[in-house]
Amino acid sequence: MRILLSIIFIMSFATLSFAAAKPTSSGVERQITVGGCTMNIISMQTPNEHANGLLGYTEDTFAYDGMLFDMKRNDRKYFHTMGMKMPIRIMGVEQVSADVYKVVGPVRKAPPGIRSIEINAPDVFEIPEAKYLLRYRACLNAAEE
Repeated sequence: MRILLSIIFIMSFATLSFAAAKPTSSGVERQITVGGCTMNIISMQTPNEHANGLLGYTEDTFAYDGMLFDMKRNDRKYFHTMGMKMPIRIMGVEQVSADVYKVVGPVRKAPPGIRSIEINAPDVFEIPEAKYLLRYRACLNAAEE
């Protein structure tokens, strides 16, 4: 019995050792800073993850502060909100150091149903509208469109 309890005790602390990047079934959980905001986000890295993004989530089912589309390409990208179940804010971001990003261009309001949103930045960041308004608007230090 003591051996079993010891194993459970050790395993509970072993799970705490996974720090910054934790893979999930879709994307990688990370903590990043955007502007002056520190956020727990999910980073989408593959083309399939980029295609799905926040589709299917609601304010209640999205457990993160935001979603980073990790693309590392400084060109035009096109996003949409067709089929989304919640309004979001979308913005271009650029990495300035490890896990630190700055907003590039304006923060755009994006309700469900928009066919095309052009972003010209290395990466793209999305925040559910309510979280943006309640927590992150002031600390992002970005112009709104």
